[in-house]
This record gives sequence, structure tokens and C-alpha cells, in this order.
Amino acid sequence: MKFKLFCFASLIFFLIPLKGYSIGAGIQIGINPFSISNSEYSENSFEGNITGTLRFSRLPLVAGAGFNAGICDSDFIFGFSTFADCFIIDHQIKNNWNFYSGIGLIGNLNFDTAFNVFPEAGTRVFLGASVIFIDNFIELNLQANAQPSVLFKNEEPEFRLSFPIESGIRFHF
Repeated sequence: MKFKLFCFASLIFFLIPLKGYSIGAGIQIGINPFSISNSEYSENSFEGNITGTLRFSRLPLVAGAGFNAGICDSDFIFGFSTFADCFIIDHQIKNNWNFYSGIGLIGNLNFDTAFNVFPEAGTRVFLGASVIFIDNFIELNLQANAQPSVLFKNEEPEFRLSFPIESGIRFHF
């Protein structure tokens, strides 16, 4: 009981200061070519995703959750994806044009057509550019990632190396 109370108090303590922070909410779409390899084989596949995102202006953080679908090991897969990115570099190049880069974490819960579950977890390194219009209200962004991760599809974990390219729009409030 004390642990639950501590977790709840910590969450409230974290969320109250965010009330004064500007938040950008939006959507991004992407394509994700990837390669899976284990001791038996190596296969190239791809998937697409659509993700809702939140960007905090005073914190160097972007988080999102969405849906993905594609071809993996010649099978159709679909599922849910999440990510959290921390900006290490966020540099204004010119007026409303920014360059950014950093590291993050990803997690996916994939299914095949027989509804077998394939969890995935990993890290990502990203770099991108964004342009902000109309008094810092609309942000257009383009981002490239390198994502090494572990996919638990068969009895043995498989290494997955992905190179997603994502583009999106956010509205800042």
C-alpha cells in the first residue's frame, strides 16, 4: 500500500509542474525497412507506422504511441508501438528551422494473422529537422532513426536492426 501511495504521489508531483509547459501534439507517419538475424537466417522486411506524438517545449522529450503493420519473415504482422526520445542536441539553424538529435527507447507488441504475440524492445538514435510556422503553432518535422532491438518471435530472441524514416506535424499549445 505504501508503494502504491508513493507511486501516485510521485506521478502527481511530476505532472503538476507540466501544467505550465507548452505541449505540442500531433501525428507522424513513417516507413521502416529492417533486417532480422539470428543464428539460422537473416531476412530483410519492412513495415509502416502511424503514431500520435507529444513534445514538451521545456523538457527535451518527445513521446508517442501508435500502430504499425508490415511484412516480417514473409508473414503479415501488425501491432502497437511506443517510443520516448530525449533530445541531446536541439539547435536553431535559422529563425524557425531547427536541427535535433538524441537517443530514445522503443517498445512494440506485434501480432501475426494467427494472433501470436511478438514483443520487441530496443533503443534508437535519431536525427531530424523541423520547421515551425505561425507564431510557433505548427511544426513540420522529418526524422531518421537507427533502431537496434530484440524481437521475441521464436524460442530464441532475434536481433532486429531498423532504419525508420518518419515525417509529421504537431500543433503547439
